Amino acid sequence: MPAAREFAPLLMPAPAAAHYLGLSESTLRGLGLPRKVVGAKRLYYKHDLDQWADSLPYEQHEVANGGW
Repeated sequence: MPAAREFAPLLMPAPAAAHYLGLSESTLRGLGLPRKVVGAKRLYYKHDLDQWADSLPYEQHEVANGGW
C-alpha cells in the first residue's frame, strides 16, 4: 500500500488559505488577494498565495562581523 501524501490543494477556501499562510481569515480577506470562482465558491489559488508570500520583505538584522 503506497504511503499517503499530504499536500496543499491547488484551490482553497478562506479557512484553508489562511492556515496555509499562517494568518487569520480576517487578515487574509484584508489583503485583497484575487479568488477563483467555481460555481458559488470563491477559492484562493495556491500560486497567488505563494506569490504574495514570496513578495514579502525579509526582516532586517544587523549582521555582526560581516557574517550571518
